[in-house]
Amino acid sequence: MKDSLKQVRLSVDEFNANGFFVLADVIDEETRTRLIAELPPIEESGTRTLLENQAFAELARGLRNSESLNKTLAGLSAVQCTYFRKTPEHNWAVRLHRDLVIPVNGSGPWKSAGKKEGLSTVSADVEFLNRCVGVRVHLDGAPSGDINVVPGSHRDRSEPDATQAVAVPVERLGALVMKPTLLHGSSKLAQSAGQRRVLHYLFAPAALPGNFSWHVSV
Repeated sequence: MKDSLKQVRLSVDEFNANGFFVLADVIDEETRTRLIAELPPIEESGTRTLLENQAFAELARGLRNSESLNKTLAGLSAVQCTYFRKTPEHNWAVRLHRDLVIPVNGSGPWKSAGKKEGLSTVSADVEFLNRCVGVRVHLDGAPSGDINVVPGSHRDRSEPDATQAVAVPVERLGALVMKPTLLHGSSKLAQSAGQRRVLHYLFAPAALPGNFSWHVSV
């Protein structure tokens, strides 16, 4: 295991301060092979509905119960699994942004953000989102650091500043654990690079305000 990706048990205070950390080997090769066999064919960049597949629901439970994540994910349910895939032929960059939209049914105090893949979404408030956790499992890895974040940016509402972003290497089988409100983005793949397949889980409190309910909760 490389020193730069040494798996450490960060305290809650450190995670709250930085807004992210990296873990190595959150899945093994056998699990990776099984998950890849379950990945749906996609024509665009990805899909947001993988949590409805039993294999990806089981992985969510495994992540929540793992020694390295059980404290970070305590009391949270998996409510979405998004699959991203980049290839040298289907390649793009993502500007720094925050993940502010969540998939829910029903009505409540948060403003509608339209539909994505047939799912109703709303723009949740920052206080709620900062209780959520994103876990990006890298099936292929991003050792060159094509994931960029602005450390600590989940604690304020400053405008994106690309000069403050740092590249975060994530090895194959590892994960980037992050606050949804952390400013993050990605670079284009180098043309010589292979594909990048990422499973982005959103873990959130089960209880929602008003008459909102989750589309899926694991």
